[in-house]
Amino acid sequence: MNEGQLMGEFEADSKQLEAESWSQTVESKFLKQLKKEVVKRQDFSGEKAEHMKRTYGKFCGHHNEAVNYFKDLLSKEKRFQAFIKNEIEHQEVEKALSLVKDVISEVNNKVKNYEKKTRLYEVYNKTDSKSIQRMKSGQMFAKEDLKRRKLVRDGILFLRSSPANRIKEVLAVLLTDVLVFLQEKDQKYVFASLEQKSTVISLKKLIVRKVAHDEKGLFLISMGDKGDKSDKPPEMVEVLTSTKEERDSWIDTIQETMTTMDKDEDEGVPSESEEEKKNWDTKARELRVFCKQFDAMIKKSCKIDTLQPTTIDPNLATLDPPSKYRSIQQH
Repeated sequence: MNEGQLMGEFEADSKQLEAESWSQTVESKFLKQLKKEVVKRQDFSGEKAEHMKRTYGKFCGHHNEAVNYFKDLLSKEKRFQAFIKNEIEHQEVEKALSLVKDVISEVNNKVKNYEKKTRLYEVYNKTDSKSIQRMKSGQMFAKEDLKRRKLVRDGILFLRSSPANRIKEVLAVLLTDVLVFLQEKDQKYVFASLEQKSTVISLKKLIVRKVAHDEKGLFLISMGDKGDKSDKPPEMVEVLTSTKEERDSWIDTIQETMTTMDKDEDEGVPSESEEEKKNWDTKARELRVFCKQFDAMIKKSCKIDTLQPTTIDPNLATLDPPSKYRSIQQH
């Protein structure tokens, strides 16, 4: 069977397939050009479904052959080149192809984001709630801090201990602003321990370098961020991967994440932790206002000059705290 016959059969069979849902994503003008009236509702079961499977199976089975034939014609036949470029539907088909690729790309991104979110919760649920790590800046990082960030990448890496030259297997978890190393202990994840060095590394002012004598190694040099008020010298952690390609891939991913983080800060996009801090600041201001009102009522109900209590202001009992803090009052 030649390509022309194959395409003729497929075109005839495809006229029986469902396409009404296309009207939501494809311009009506394009549907009219393709004679929408020839596309009929198709049941995806029974004899029609079997016919559709055979048709698409034949089409997909000859896909590579058809593509090679198309490329051969396009490179050798000038008339075919002119025919393709001058075809009335060519521009619309190109536009449709571009739209389909955009949709596929967006769907793939959504799926990846969901998979990363699910994976982060798996790591979170397996992490020991008692485990805690002090970062170079002095800030404490606990299990709950994992949830406040987004997962970028995770995978098995190895940390090298300099004095003893020991290798420790760890789970590397790259988040939006930190790189965390976890190790398994009693079927739980805990923050890895490494020569008095922090294994929760801020991406701010982080330097990533390849190890000159080891094609699978990389150095993470933490210079500290703006919140680091300590006089500690820079910390360097040596990380090993399984292959050179994996090492290069991790370096690229870390640097891309650092670039994205810097861009978000320049554009004033707050991180989740900053957003949470703003919420707490707002709550604190409301609570201070409430306390001042409460103090004023107490002073009004007392004789300040003799320090002897008088009749309690009846309004004192009716003064309610902000709704956000009523749960505190109940306890």
